[in-house]
Amino acid sequence: MSQRFIARELFQFTNGALGWRPGGPMDCLGPWAKVQNCPIAGTGLRRTCYATNYADTFYSVPAVTRYKGKRIKGYFSQSMDGGAVFNPEFRSLIHFPYFMVRIKRPVEIAGTDLKWNTSDWYPARVATNQPEWESKMLIFVSHSKGDFKGDGPSILISRRDVSFTDL
Repeated sequence: MSQRFIARELFQFTNGALGWRPGGPMDCLGPWAKVQNCPIAGTGLRRTCYATNYADTFYSVPAVTRYKGKRIKGYFSQSMDGGAVFNPEFRSLIHFPYFMVRIKRPVEIAGTDLKWNTSDWYPARVATNQPEWESKMLIFVSHSKGDFKGDGPSILISRRDVSFTDL
């Protein structure tokens, strides 16, 4: 992972991240060339992230960072309060111990008082003990509100039934 764009001018985001822009008259990248102290969506971690290309849509810039020696691909976006956020690709989430998700439809386990609401955030992890084609589609969602310990009740759910960011 190397820095692709020159970073000359400093920009302070509202969430404490420091963005660097190339500067000059042809700067079409803005403060996304290098973002230090950038929060990684859903994980509570902050890392230095680098833009890998120019914006592919109006809302996002392709980017990359490192976590425990692994290259994590994703994209930059801006939160509602104006802060920079790095959103990792789903296939990169396997490298994190857990990440936070919001269930799209309420889930209840019959005969118990366990219920997953659509308004709460729950810790989750990728289902790595499944066959490879299923592990790309399934995640375990814990019922606890803290980090994913693996000792409490959890559900196995499709990644299409959860959202990873609150943008």
